[in-house]
Amino acid sequence: MELPYALALSWLLTAILLYKWITSSKDFFRNKPIPSVPFFSLRDNTYSLFLKQTDLGAFTVHLYNKFAGAKIFGIFDTIKPVFVVRDPELIKQITVKDFDHFVDRPALFGYSFRDDPYALFSKMLPVLHGARWRNMRNILSPAFTGSKMKQMFQLALGCCDNVVQFLNSVQQQQQHGEVELLLKDVTSRYGTDVISCCLFGRKLNSFQDRKNKFYTYGMDMIVLHRIIVVLKMFMIRCFPALAAKIKIDLLDRKHAKYFNAFVDETIEDRTRNNIKGNTLIDMMIEVQLYQQSQESALPVTFTNHEIVAQLLTLFLAGSGTFQFSSVALIHDLVMNPDVQQKLYEEILQTQTELGTEKLNFDAIQNMKYMEMVTLESMRLHTSFSNAYRHCVKDYTVDDGNGLKFNIHQGSNVWIPILGLHMDPKYFPDPKRFDPERFNAENRPNIHPATYIPFGAGPRNCVARRFGLMKIKALLYHLLLNFSITASPNTPKVLPMNKAFAFLDTVDGDFPVTFKRRQKN
Repeated sequence: MELPYALALSWLLTAILLYKWITSSKDFFRNKPIPSVPFFSLRDNTYSLFLKQTDLGAFTVHLYNKFAGAKIFGIFDTIKPVFVVRDPELIKQITVKDFDHFVDRPALFGYSFRDDPYALFSKMLPVLHGARWRNMRNILSPAFTGSKMKQMFQLALGCCDNVVQFLNSVQQQQQHGEVELLLKDVTSRYGTDVISCCLFGRKLNSFQDRKNKFYTYGMDMIVLHRIIVVLKMFMIRCFPALAAKIKIDLLDRKHAKYFNAFVDETIEDRTRNNIKGNTLIDMMIEVQLYQQSQESALPVTFTNHEIVAQLLTLFLAGSGTFQFSSVALIHDLVMNPDVQQKLYEEILQTQTELGTEKLNFDAIQNMKYMEMVTLESMRLHTSFSNAYRHCVKDYTVDDGNGLKFNIHQGSNVWIPILGLHMDPKYFPDPKRFDPERFNAENRPNIHPATYIPFGAGPRNCVARRFGLMKIKALLYHLLLNFSITASPNTPKVLPMNKAFAFLDTVDGDFPVTFKRRQKN
């Protein structure tokens, strides 16, 4: 009988030690001059996301409103304490003025394993820290200047033509002037083709080749609320040392191998045949060749695997966030036909001014109402509901009005983007879709730290221009050729995925009706 008692005692001691370790931070905010949620609150900590009780946007807005009078409050991301900053001036200080204290992002999605070529998620730009992030950001930034966007825009126009041709062909097959199609399917195929063309240097038509691996694997990867991915994220958050030791990466190995081979083949073909273009991969090949040349004093660090990782960064962000933003924007236009009509009139005016010229980047940039509509939809629907920062050296919060305390090195900070966007203090009647908020008269009155759909400070989205370009080009071509209306199965409110659905944010797919416009 001694053995069972010994086993029971050992299990009891293990349980006690585990409990003490799990709850070691439960009193973290007790001596801080800020409000916080209780450690064991399932609703107000991220357990509610892991348990799929709510979606990330609703979770963010709920907490933001719960502490309406606070400039900063505390929550727990599973077992790790997090400072949530909701005051615009403090957000500006942390993300811009005192950026050197918050250079990194938390290791929410894993750690960088340079020795494992297939651990790609952990090599992506948003996950990199310190000098490695800065160096990679400097490599990627020149790819998204105004001149580069003009060149990529011409490539994207071919993908817009594919969308219009597909919709026309479906209508011809059905011998009807209108057709009901799943919105997410249409936008995701277009978005993937633009990314393949402009970033990877390969032309695809996912409307014709509907089961190509580039598209199907890409759509698999953005589903971060799959159970296996949720478990990996839970491990990274709760057991970071163990997760790093066993090299947990959020990407499935089969996806990593496919895209490694895809990019290796592209680089080999373009290098062997001296193919040069205006795509991101062309620029990356130039950087790689320069680092390998005798002219460069830099170590050869830009490997094919790191090229793959950065391309996939933009693939995941470009596919997931574009898919959500374009679906949300088109849904907004369906639910607000007066706005759709006004935007259509601006498109017609632009088309008239172009005459026989082809649509170009400058023309679409000059469309003021298009800009207003896009910005307002991104206020209402933000794929990344929070921005995340990691304190790399001790920082003193001081609002100048008596709130003063330290955020120590190693602490995590969240900025509730969607909470700010939905605050009636900054955006009256915030649930209403109103592009006039961003007209020439009103836009200067918006505090820059209250509207941050692409993040804030030096760690904002590197491909912001590219993302906006894709959306505007698609809208232009769709509305020029079709009116878009609700079908009987179009929801009035966007259905949102519950859990940590950063990329595949809309729950399922739904139809809208495309009706061909009569040409005069």
